[in-house]
Amino acid sequence: MPCYVASALVLGFSGVVNAADISTVRPQKPFGISYSMDTQQQDLRLSALALSNPLLAPLVAAQGQIQTRSDIQSTGIKADYWIAPHVNVFAAANKITGNVIVKFPSLPSFAPLPDVTINADGTTYNAGATVVAGSDKLFGALTYIHTTYTADASGKTDTSQTLIPSVGRGLGDGTINLGLLYQKAEAHYAGQMNVPLLGSVTADVTAENKHNASWLVSYRTHLGSETYLRTSAELGEREGIHLEVSKRF
Repeated sequence: MPCYVASALVLGFSGVVNAADISTVRPQKPFGISYSMDTQQQDLRLSALALSNPLLAPLVAAQGQIQTRSDIQSTGIKADYWIAPHVNVFAAANKITGNVIVKFPSLPSFAPLPDVTINADGTTYNAGATVVAGSDKLFGALTYIHTTYTADASGKTDTSQTLIPSVGRGLGDGTINLGLLYQKAEAHYAGQMNVPLLGSVTADVTAENKHNASWLVSYRTHLGSETYLRTSAELGEREGIHLEVSKRF
């Protein structure tokens, strides 16, 4: 059985792709509400590790060999408003569920350590803006997102910043977009883990995105009655799926 860390902060929030509905100009209905579902998997990098038991000092020295990966899901609600023909502002709240898995290397004189499963449940809040320019058929956009994440178990909060430059093309009632998501994030967590023969050990960890950039491919289509469906795939070293239904008023 894996051992469990009591609390954690997770990086690479899937909620960041819950950005503005990108089109070339403000639609007739400037205000929108949407509901989204996301999944994301990515590798993390430990930048600092402290363990309360000095017998585990070799593990701290070998932190570069520790493998860490997150697998999270989220559901969220977003509100957006076109304040100008080419400027959209938005805010979103997402409920995060999932885990971060930590795999320890083999150490001399130690029995193999079990994987640590970190509870990554928490809440993210996103706020940002998208600026769009171009023609009806071909356009470009730049989205900025500020994200805060609060872990359910610990109540600790960390922040991240995201930029998404993208290009898009109109296709009848829909649009297709290709974007580059860049996110620089660092998070901290502390918790207890059970180590064979040593018992409970307190771990303090600082982690960051192992890969800061990924590709986003999105398609948005009109379902009727000012209702829209948007699907996005995050590709590269970070992988994820985003589904969103929105209604404009």
